[in-house]
Amino acid sequence: MDEPALDNDDLKYRFRAEKSGNLIKFKGVISDVTTFEHLEDILTNAAVCDLSELHFGSWIGLNNLIHFLKARSMQLHLRNIPAKTFQVLRLLDPQASFLKLAQAELRVLDSNKKETLTLIDLEELKKPLSHKVEFFNFQGLDIVSPLRFHVPDFPRALTPMELSNWNPQLQEELSFWLSYTDFTLETIAVSIDLLEAGLANCLWTLSEMRATVAAAERALLVISPNAVRTLSQQIVESKAAIQKEFQFAISSIVAAEREARARYVFLREAVGKANPYLSEVHVAIDYFLKSIESMEAPGSQLEHHGSVVVDSLIRLAIKPEDMKQLVQLSALSQEHLKKVRDAFSIMDIMSEGDADATADLIREEVNRLEQYIQNSVVNLQVFDLTRQIIDHRVVEARKTITQLQDINQGKINFETLRAELEEQIFRKLVTDQEKRAQEYFLYQAQHVKAETGQDPGDILLF
Repeated sequence: MDEPALDNDDLKYRFRAEKSGNLIKFKGVISDVTTFEHLEDILTNAAVCDLSELHFGSWIGLNNLIHFLKARSMQLHLRNIPAKTFQVLRLLDPQASFLKLAQAELRVLDSNKKETLTLIDLEELKKPLSHKVEFFNFQGLDIVSPLRFHVPDFPRALTPMELSNWNPQLQEELSFWLSYTDFTLETIAVSIDLLEAGLANCLWTLSEMRATVAAAERALLVISPNAVRTLSQQIVESKAAIQKEFQFAISSIVAAEREARARYVFLREAVGKANPYLSEVHVAIDYFLKSIESMEAPGSQLEHHGSVVVDSLIRLAIKPEDMKQLVQLSALSQEHLKKVRDAFSIMDIMSEGDADATADLIREEVNRLEQYIQNSVVNLQVFDLTRQIIDHRVVEARKTITQLQDINQGKINFETLRAELEEQIFRKLVTDQEKRAQEYFLYQAQHVKAETGQDPGDILLF
């Protein structure tokens, strides 16, 4: 019986780098477990890398790439960066110390005010930004977010931005709302990436397990000819169950994020008017925040999805009775022992013909499979991390909606709302993703830390 295939797109989940002339193409997936030592022979400092065929890059995987480059004092120039990968890279290397983001897909609005993706030369964006003006338009394109957020190495914190059509008294508030809503959308997007990374890691694990499982089942047929092969089929079934749960989780949050991005456009339109009325801006912010508040429902289901995935992985452990048969080889003839060794592709000459030594090697191989399962279960904390990020945004949205009403009724002013919102954000910075997003989008909020002496993620005692 042939070994069941994991899926037709198995190669998609393996990272490759192919060199063609002076260009290096990254392909496949950079997951949490991707290693980069095989790039030593083809990467050089300032090498140009094309990412158009990189299907996905996880937060941990891309961060590991940066550490790989840092250890070698090397910088890469990246082109054709997919939108999702760009969102992560600009947070991980905001000063472009190791990854020069030369060209990336950005979100732009078409004539119907619908989002689409367009490849843009990021160096060109620096030219209008040099005027210190809050731009949304570039070479006839209506870019969704302010240009300052698309040039990672642009000194945003040192360059106050303004719009000529804004009332000088409103500059600070309008600029803050653009920064906060972009921060919110970015953290939601990164939380989706965390789930997609978890799926990629699980699929990689299943792929790695497949060879060991097939070897064990071939060996069992030698040891016990009447043994029934079941684990290979369980891998196929578990893969289906795992993908189903991840897709449920991802699709529900993606749908809510898509609605939030659509509502963000209303805020942009309100802010971009020739003479924006603050009341209209507040209505647009309220409309946007209510879409964030609605993420509470899909966020609350993440724990359930995670438990189903964990159960599916644990089922793949080799049964104790099968393990016992695999390592009790002393009664086998030399011919059958050789077949067992062939099943596991054991090439070690020193253990040849030795049942006990062969059993030790098989035990190591099976223990590796168990370690794969344990590592995957640990990596499934992405469900909890995603839930935390969404919970934080929901709590902020709910409170801010109420405070906007208080502002309109004259009960509080904007400075009070902003101070309390920034303090709330700092108190809840428990994930690296949120901390990086805060530093990137809400860089002016650093005064909160200075005044409270609180580092992001610190535990506060009351």
